[in-house]
Amino acid sequence: MFAQTVILNRTFKRSVCNKILCININQVYRSDLKIRLYHGAEKVKGSFLQNWLNYWKNVYYDYKEVAINISKESKEHPIKTTIYTIFAGIIYYGIKHNPDEITFREQVISSSLKLGQVGEQIRNPISACYVKWLEQCYNEGILRRLNLGIISIMWLNNYDNKCALYKTICPYLKPQFVTLHQRIIDIGFLDNWWILKNSMIDYDVNDDEHLENLLA
Repeated sequence: MFAQTVILNRTFKRSVCNKILCININQVYRSDLKIRLYHGAEKVKGSFLQNWLNYWKNVYYDYKEVAINISKESKEHPIKTTIYTIFAGIIYYGIKHNPDEITFREQVISSSLKLGQVGEQIRNPISACYVKWLEQCYNEGILRRLNLGIISIMWLNNYDNKCALYKTICPYLKPQFVTLHQRIIDIGFLDNWWILKNSMIDYDVNDDEHLENLLA
């Protein structure tokens, strides 16, 4: 009986020790796992920041080298640099003063108001018909603007953007780029739409009226 008790005590102690050992091993494993995850996150974070800093550092060095080369070349070839500078300034000025669709609409309204201030008998029929036709195109919603940087082109589409017919959706039935020159109605450059501006020259002069007076 005493021997059995001793064996049971030893077995109990061993089981308790094994449980304590397992608990300690699990705690050590979890701690080691947390440490590894922490260092891994720090490593990833450090590599991301390092790559980001290296990227902007390389960009800075590239632009610095380009600026130094441009400075050296401008000193060695002053005439060439002057020509390039003037050309770049012209392009920049053209881009800044490239008229948009709002400018075109304002010019059409201004032309319509000018025609409304003169009598129908002395009104130039070419100017009147052209402005009236542009207003009709606006009402139909078929005017489009193509921005080419320093110039803009107003051209005519077949349908309004709000139209959802099959003809307007199918890419094979849409206006093609090779036939765009047939649809151009005005060209914008330096804050002016020149075809509309030229059509308003002598808008208050009716040649037909003078011809009728001569024949009378």
